[in-house]
Amino acid sequence: MGTGLMGYMGNKGACLARIVLGGLPAASIIPPVLPEDSKDEDPIKDERGLVIVFVDSHLAAFANAVDRRNWDFAEIQRRAFFHPKVLDPVVGGDTDQEDLSNPAGIQIYDADIIFWTGDLNYRLDLPNDDIRKAFHPFLPAEEDGRHPTLTLQGPLDTAEEERSKSSEQSRSLQQTITQVLKSDQLYEQQRLGKAFTYYHEGPINFLPTYKYDNKTIATFDSSEKVRGPSYCDRILWKVKSVALEEEERKRNRDVSDIRDKRRESFVDDGITEVLFSVGKENDEDDDEDFQNAVEDTGKPEFDTRSSLDEIYSPVTLLSYTSHQLITSSDHKPVSAEFRLEYLAVSQSAKARIHAEIVKELDRNENELRPMVTVVVDNDKSNTGIADFGDIRWGEKKIVSVTIANTGRGLSTCEFVKRPITETLETEDEDSGFAKLDLQDHALAFGDESDAPQAAGSEEEVSREWLTAQFNSTLATDPITLEPGDAESITLEISLPPRHSSDALALLRQLNSQKVPLLDVLVLRIAHGRDIFIPVKGSFITTYLGYSLVDLLRIPENAGGLRGNYQTLSKNNLQWSAPRELFRMTEYLMASIRTIVQSEGGQGVRWTMLPGWPFMTDTWGLLDDPHQERSKTARTTLKLWVRDGLDCDREWQWQEMENMGYTLEECVEVMAESLLEWLACLESGLVPATFYRDVLAAAGSRVTAEKVSIL
Repeated sequence: MGTGLMGYMGNKGACLARIVLGGLPAASIIPPVLPEDSKDEDPIKDERGLVIVFVDSHLAAFANAVDRRNWDFAEIQRRAFFHPKVLDPVVGGDTDQEDLSNPAGIQIYDADIIFWTGDLNYRLDLPNDDIRKAFHPFLPAEEDGRHPTLTLQGPLDTAEEERSKSSEQSRSLQQTITQVLKSDQLYEQQRLGKAFTYYHEGPINFLPTYKYDNKTIATFDSSEKVRGPSYCDRILWKVKSVALEEEERKRNRDVSDIRDKRRESFVDDGITEVLFSVGKENDEDDDEDFQNAVEDTGKPEFDTRSSLDEIYSPVTLLSYTSHQLITSSDHKPVSAEFRLEYLAVSQSAKARIHAEIVKELDRNENELRPMVTVVVDNDKSNTGIADFGDIRWGEKKIVSVTIANTGRGLSTCEFVKRPITETLETEDEDSGFAKLDLQDHALAFGDESDAPQAAGSEEEVSREWLTAQFNSTLATDPITLEPGDAESITLEISLPPRHSSDALALLRQLNSQKVPLLDVLVLRIAHGRDIFIPVKGSFITTYLGYSLVDLLRIPENAGGLRGNYQTLSKNNLQWSAPRELFRMTEYLMASIRTIVQSEGGQGVRWTMLPGWPFMTDTWGLLDDPHQERSKTARTTLKLWVRDGLDCDREWQWQEMENMGYTLEECVEVMAESLLEWLACLESGLVPATFYRDVLAAAGSRVTAEKVSIL
């Protein structure tokens, strides 16, 4: 900013800069936001860091321009301000965050420390020749070895010169400096409180810094103007906390001096009984007297060069000197070295404390947050996986899981729904074959009831073949456990799924191992961590769902489909018809003949129930969940029959008889197995190329579909 011509030109003025050291921002800590009613309160100590302002100035010239120099100083203090942005102590630049407490800007006197340097141009109020003669004996030699010439403004008086030399020889350089500084304009203005009040300067023990001939080491100005040597170049500093303490002490001293004068006046007037009294009213009178004294004398006098030993200051001067050997200017530059104490961030301590705090917070959070322990029953390896083992088509298996509240508070648990991305290959719409749902085994010839629709949504708790429910509610709704309480969860895999959009497509993908029996249930604990329960099973391949061509490639006595499903595409055709079809029809023909011959023609199932054993409503053996013996009786027999067909092993019907199954029940299950196989054929029994002919011959699509099943 300029203070030169017209008070604003840049030939005189100052440049300013500021930095911030330490503080909460440097520690990556956001300072707390105080409520509105506390704006007048002092901010938290060291919250913003240590704000340091550097001022480099060039004040008005000429020895008699003291008042103009004082005005320059006052204008710089009044007009100079920084943009109201919070300084970033890490990178040293402004941030986007504005300091709302100073919307108009931050002035330099708000800083914690100010370093004011430059050509202040304050001179020595002494005769020019006296200054030159006083310092001439102490001037160093020039580069050529000669001693600098003494140039005076007036004529040289020989007698006076001799007396001066005699006086100078008895005085050291430091004594000379101390003597001439008694006439220093800057010291005088500080003492009067007109400029640089409460600014401090180190002890001067060097020659004047102005004015020298260019390219010389120590030759004072020898031009026509013969300007007087002075200490124009200075380095000052001001610490806000120190200045406040000094101001308070100065005030106390002045009040004490006023009291002393009042006591003296009482004695002079003959009043000796009461010199003074201590009380509130007297203190107020003293303050009023102090203000009156200030108004009478203009401004109080300040001695800011007093010792700082009694007042703590974060700034300590280490050195203050000039550089006499620099000859590129008519000024000799000065430099100062300081030691600065401020609250900084110890990165090692910060990292250690941060780790301790995080550890403590984590421990507290873990203790207070809901804690639920999950145990999978019969998990001998303690893997936490609900492993169902081998699962066959048409089978249901259950695994129990126990959850317990091991925390200190209530725990609310529920299964989380999530998107199910599994897609199943479906039958080609142009193949001409009906899509059949295996739900409730609605596969028997003549059952034309509508199959139930899939009851799913975009998000489900699990895949369609898996269900999970809490035993206490028999649902997936959230449950709440008290500390120490436990709850059982039933996981069930059901093939085919209870609600499936295309069970047949799922069967074929399981057979081809395109879709594994794998899933992960997510048990959400309110305000706690989600618990993941992995579920897996191993599907046992079955003859259901394969095409006629694939079944014709199975060799005899080679373990059936289960022993050859991985090499079917490489095998040659072995049969003219599937061996599974031959075995099922052979058993049905022989067994039904035996039943008819042994029972006669009246009062028996095959005569009283038309369509037996191929109609579901004629079956006598059914799974009855209400009776222990027949709870899974039909399913057990059907799986045994399917295992025999899948493995191509000889029938051991004696085993079933020993388990209490009758011949009629075995025939019914074999008939159901035949119908399931026909319904699950991959390409159907009637090739797609012949289907239009079948449709035309049947006369209706319903009849044609019945023919296609058979």
